[in-house]
Amino acid sequence: MSGSERFLDGQVAVVTGAGRGIGRGIATAYAQAGATVVLAARTVEELHEVATEIESGGGRAVAVPTDVMHPAQVDALFARVADELGGTDVLVANAGGTFGGGPIETSDLDEWRATFTLNLDGVYLCARAAIPQLRARGGGKILVMGSGAGRRAGPGWGSYASAKAAVAMLVRVLAQELRADHIAVNEIVPGPVRTVLIENLPSNISGSMAGVATEWFKTPEAVADLALYLARLPNDGATGQTFSLLGRDM
Repeated sequence: MSGSERFLDGQVAVVTGAGRGIGRGIATAYAQAGATVVLAARTVEELHEVATEIESGGGRAVAVPTDVMHPAQVDALFARVADELGGTDVLVANAGGTFGGGPIETSDLDEWRATFTLNLDGVYLCARAAIPQLRARGGGKILVMGSGAGRRAGPGWGSYASAKAAVAMLVRVLAQELRADHIAVNEIVPGPVRTVLIENLPSNISGSMAGVATEWFKTPEAVADLALYLARLPNDGATGQTFSLLGRDM
C-alpha cells in the first residue's frame, strides 16, 4: 500500500471475534492499512493463524485469547493493550453469535441469557474498558457489529434478534455520551455473509435465512471495506449511525 492508503499507521485497533469470518477480514484489512491489530477471540489456533497471515504480509498483530463473555478476560485484554501498545485508537466489537433458537415458548433460559451475554454484554464490556484509552489518545472509533435481525422480527430468532436490537440502542447511547470526547460510535449491519456462524445455524432457524439470502450474500472482505471507510472518517464525523450492507430496507 502507498502512504495514503496506510492511513492507520501508528494506530492500534482491537478487533474481537478476530479468528474467523468478518473479524478476520477486518483485522487483516486494518493491518494492511498500517494499524497494529490486537486480535481477540476464544480459539487460540485461529488467532495464531490470523496473526501469522498478517505478519507474513508485513503487518503487526498481537493475539490475545479472550472470551468477551467474561469481564476479567476483557479487562485483561485492554490492560495488555495499554501496557504493550500504549492504548486503543479503534475498537471493533465484532464477537457475536447465538446459542440455540426456536420459538420463545420452548426456548431455554440459559441459552437466552448466554446469547445476550455474548452479543450485548460483550459489546458493553469492551466499550467500557476501551473508553478511557480512546479518551487518553484524544479520541477514536468504536465500531459495533449489528444485525438486520435486530430490526426484522422473525420466528426462531428471539434471543439473537432481541440482543442485537439492544446493541443498536447501546451504540446510540454511547455516541451521545462520547461525542465530546471525539469518539465516534457506529453500527455496521452486514447482512448475510458467508461465515461459519451462518453455515452452522441450527436447522430450526436456518430456514428463515432463505428470505434474505437472495439480497447479497457477501464475503467478509466486503464488510471489511465498509469498516475501512468508517475508520477513515474524522473522529468528530458520523456517530450514532447505522451503516448497512443489507440489500433492502431494514
